[in-house]
Amino acid sequence: MLSYRTSDDIAAPFGNYNHAVEVPPGARVLHLAGQVGARRDGTIPDSLEEEVRLIFANLESVLKASGMALSDLVKLNYFVASTDHLATLRTVRDTILKPPYPAASLVIVKALGRPEWRIEVDGIAAKVGA
Repeated sequence: MLSYRTSDDIAAPFGNYNHAVEVPPGARVLHLAGQVGARRDGTIPDSLEEEVRLIFANLESVLKASGMALSDLVKLNYFVASTDHLATLRTVRDTILKPPYPAASLVIVKALGRPEWRIEVDGIAAKVGA
């Protein structure tokens, strides 16, 4: 079983994430490459909301292909090209991810790998007893 951890000696999480997630011995661990909001044909939607939904759909697709689900995520790293995108990212994320939340980091970056990409998310998942 995954264990979600924090410390009473530090500030509570500032959003929907946990400070730490412990993966027990014997769990399968999957490292997910950065996913962007690209459709299967490589196009990026004009709508930031649709782009973020595609990011999570792409993460879910990679997880499913590996016998896992979004609930198996233990860590997410968000790379965002503008603080203007944060509200949409958080709103969409909060409709998709359910507690207990993975640990997370958020980095505002000058640019991503292509100019049309606004957000990229990578992560780690773990499947216990599989």
